[in-house]
Amino acid sequence: MFIFLAVLLFVFYFTRSNKNPTSVVTINDKNISVEVADTDEERTRGLSGRKSLEENHGMLFIFPQKSIQRFWMKDMNFPIDIVWIDGDKIVGFDEYIPPEGSTPQKIYSSPLPVNKVLELPSGTVEDIKIKKGDKLILSLSS
Repeated sequence: MFIFLAVLLFVFYFTRSNKNPTSVVTINDKNISVEVADTDEERTRGLSGRKSLEENHGMLFIFPQKSIQRFWMKDMNFPIDIVWIDGDKIVGFDEYIPPEGSTPQKIYSSPLPVNKVLELPSGTVEDIKIKKGDKLILSLSS
């Protein structure tokens, strides 16, 4: 019985600790640790409800197919930058987006169909001089 419980706890801990693995994206020689949101549930939740986002950290949303993506700031507690990505190419961004409460007023849309969206701390786009056409290199954790 004890061995069964130990194995069960190990499996539970292992699956919980790997729920949102941290990966790295590189833009303009700057490495950014990202949490990957690649399920509907993770993409819907995003960064909502969190208190902050550390410098050099972000959340990368990966979608199964390219489309115009729409984001809102529902239940956000801090401002962010949003970077719109088609494959590995940055096609646009929105900067200094203010947080909104439980009833968001504004929707932010990608300028083109994209399959990735990167949320970063507000000011990061300016700080690392992100521009349209820049390449994003993604190193996914296994």
